Amino acid sequence: MLLHGFPTSSRMFRNLIPILADKYRVIAPDYPAFGHSAVPSRSDFQYTHAHLSQVIEALLEKLGITRFAMYVMDFGGPIGYRLMLKYPDRVTGIVIQNTPTFGEPTDGPLWAAELAYWKDGSPAHRDAVRSKLTPEAVRNQYIAGTRDPSLIDPDSWTIDSALLARPGVDEIMLDLLYDIKNNRQTVDDARQFFKTHQRQVMIATGVNDPLFPGASMKPPADMPEIEFHPIDGGHFALEDHCAEIGALTRSFLARVVPT
Repeated sequence: MLLHGFPTSSRMFRNLIPILADKYRVIAPDYPAFGHSAVPSRSDFQYTHAHLSQVIEALLEKLGITRFAMYVMDFGGPIGYRLMLKYPDRVTGIVIQNTPTFGEPTDGPLWAAELAYWKDGSPAHRDAVRSKLTPEAVRNQYIAGTRDPSLIDPDSWTIDSALLARPGVDEIMLDLLYDIKNNRQTVDDARQFFKTHQRQVMIATGVNDPLFPGASMKPPADMPEIEFHPIDGGHFALEDHCAEIGALTRSFLARVVPT
């Protein structure tokens, strides 16, 4: 199961899916209000990471899936971690890419607007975070930290920005960006899970990502058995390093997924 990040969709896995699909059943859902999924009204649907995790849980139940490995990125981390912590015996392994893993790396100027927003949720601070939804900001998420931006498909940020521009989606994304503050306990609990299930964890992450830099993704000294692969890329490392990450993922799954 491939769980995408913000502000994209399952499209981010378009090149990874063929690498895996010859051997595994691959599921890459779009969350509500992402990709081409429906956009329930904020008055009818609670846009939190916890609720999105419940939606993914319901999907698994609908499909009759009781054992699975996960690939999580960005928002996909706290969404998938909740499933992992609720059903630890169902998760055979987890691949982690550019998402909070051993804590929330929210220090520094890049997170200043969010930190202020999380503190009081005021309209002024909400509007300040709105700048993260602009086409320029979305493009920067794709190219920041990449060695050769020409390798990044511009359709990626163009499509993401077009979907963000749908009526009401901006407010939904601001709700989810505010809800990040409620993921801290989940991330802390996931860290303890990783410590006791080290051989079920692989990290393959773009270490030049300004949001989740390599230093924040590297396993601590008390987790020496976690498989760690620093990828010379940025936040969306699959865009220019998919073949490398795909090969690592296949090797990892061959070890952790029962035949």
